Amino acid sequence: MSTPRALVLVAICASSWGAAPAAGAGGTLLLNAVQREALGIVVAPADRAERTIGPALPAQVVVPNTQLRIVSAPCSGLVEELLVAAGDAIEEGKPLARIRSPELLQIEREYLELRSRAELAAANADRDRRLFAEGLVAQRRFLEAAATQQQAAAALAERRQALVLAGLDAAALERLTSSGELTSLVTVTSPLDAIVLAQSVTVGERVRGADPLYRLGDLSSLWLEIHAPVERLDGIAPGTPVTIPALGLEATVVAVGRAVHEADQGVTVRAEIADGAEQLRPGQFVSVRLRPAAASRSVYRVPLAAVVRVGEASYVFLAQPEGFVPVAVQVLEEEPRSAVVEALLPAAAEIAVQGAAALKSMWVRGGD
Repeated sequence: MSTPRALVLVAICASSWGAAPAAGAGGTLLLNAVQREALGIVVAPADRAERTIGPALPAQVVVPNTQLRIVSAPCSGLVEELLVAAGDAIEEGKPLARIRSPELLQIEREYLELRSRAELAAANADRDRRLFAEGLVAQRRFLEAAATQQQAAAALAERRQALVLAGLDAAALERLTSSGELTSLVTVTSPLDAIVLAQSVTVGERVRGADPLYRLGDLSSLWLEIHAPVERLDGIAPGTPVTIPALGLEATVVAVGRAVHEADQGVTVRAEIADGAEQLRPGQFVSVRLRPAAASRSVYRVPLAAVVRVGEASYVFLAQPEGFVPVAVQVLEEEPRSAVVEALLPAAAEIAVQGAAALKSMWVRGGD
């Protein structure tokens, strides 16, 4: 079996220099230029990297709550016509469906009856007011007439509101009031500019009041619900940038969940995206990366050979005039030929990018 290269080099160094490299103050591995060359150590600047947080994280595209609407049947009846379907873009006020409703006829009839009663009560109250002013009727009669008028007006207002809830708009109410012509057809319209996300009924189906007809969504902006491990939330807060590398899109964190999912210790991080939202679809899953705010520890992209592991910890060797100092790093991501690490390094730091294994051997032996 051949002797490992690092041990051979150390042996050569010992025979050539009379002694193996020593450990200096603060854990520095003391090496001169000749020793560095013999061990094949090459140093290079530690390149800053865009701060990421581990590997790509899964996220689901959802519609913000304030931009969702469920359009329901305003009253019971038969779905006579559906005018839009899932995927259609619609404008506010556009007709969505028509429902034939006997219930609407009843509400209209009651409204007209109450309107007649309210007009009669108003006339009686006005007459008794004049007679009371002339001293021809008792005050009690005048007050009773006024109370009857108020009750009739309240009942009429309630039926009018019931017609609004049943789907009649202002123009239809005006026609009903002026002509007294009843209709059983309800036209359901869109409450906002939106996309039809789902259709819940079919033509010919009977529905009851409040049964859902369509689910609408304003997709001008969207949410990304990101599932992040709880141990990777350091530095994540509202305002943290989020990228979708596959689409080249940017989002911004708007909320970080407080609850941890028991099954996998994950936390929901919510980000909002406006520019480029048209490239996404509600329900879609995408991979995202979070970029936490800068902290005292910075992020670097270094060659894989520059990172050594001792137990559960990872290190790089920081070059000093008299040798090298091991510096603990956190490996955020491993790439084919490099690693993204987080570390506390001085400005313009240089690290060992070749020969780190030999430095590790020397360091570990020195601690024995």
